[in-house]
Amino acid sequence: MLFRSVMLPVLTRGLKDKSEEVQRTCCLIVDNMCKVVEDPAEIWPLMPKMEPLVKATAEKMSDPEARTIAEKAYKTLQKAAEGASDKVVVKQDDALKVLKESLGDKAEGEEAAYVAGLAAAATSMRNFDAAAWKADVAPEQPFSDVIDDIRAKMEVASKPKEEIEEEDTEGVDLYKGAFSLAYGTLTLLRDAKLQLKRNRFYGLLGPNQCGKTTLMRAIANEQLEGFPKRDELKSVFVEHEIEDVEVGVQDDGFPILSVDKPGWWWVMHTCNEVYKLETPVEEDQVKELMKSIGFGYPGFPTARRTWTTR
Repeated sequence: MLFRSVMLPVLTRGLKDKSEEVQRTCCLIVDNMCKVVEDPAEIWPLMPKMEPLVKATAEKMSDPEARTIAEKAYKTLQKAAEGASDKVVVKQDDALKVLKESLGDKAEGEEAAYVAGLAAAATSMRNFDAAAWKADVAPEQPFSDVIDDIRAKMEVASKPKEEIEEEDTEGVDLYKGAFSLAYGTLTLLRDAKLQLKRNRFYGLLGPNQCGKTTLMRAIANEQLEGFPKRDELKSVFVEHEIEDVEVGVQDDGFPILSVDKPGWWWVMHTCNEVYKLETPVEEDQVKELMKSIGFGYPGFPTARRTWTTR
């Protein structure tokens, strides 16, 4: 809301300025601010104004260095808004209609349109903090008198329709629920739904840096909310990117490196040396288990982004 009420007018004016240095500075600000956006819905309300301005700036700049910065800002802006079109985005006219229902003829003119624009932006960004609405959306009367009612109505209107998914009723549930996952300050998954069955073989598919490895680490480290803990389920995460170490010596004197070991050895090593289970697992036990859950043969390498439930 602060961006829309303060920064957006400043950047809009700056991008229209005749000075390429001013335009370049505005593009740098757009680029940097978009990089910290976690939810595409936060940037989507600004796209109708910002996207054409940044694009036009990139096309007409004569200075090569400034044009490069503008083109980069345009790409960052588009990337930050990816996926937002699939979400419920509230328009200014929708918010103005709700405002008029509460204030009648008082909700007319530029001031009412401005408040409606801020309310629509806050709703699209899923920001329903009561104090923020009073301070930033409608600090003045008559809008401040009804802002709590407006905020409540907008929150109800913004909720997406419930997705109807086919439920897997066969087998025993190991986990069924929704969770969020973050890496540092970056939100990778928000309210993601997951259902796992016992005695199933699962794989994760997705582009690089989307959170596959982070999700599996979170499961193994008991960081996934609602997922069974180690007293109910032992989760073992075996990575390929493990530092290569010497684990033995051959008869001819050459070292045996961990990278040369088969999949069953990595599972046994992780259970006994990393997790240090009270009852160590044996080679034959691991081999039989791996064969029973579909790895094919005892030496089959364990996939980094594949796991089984048992």
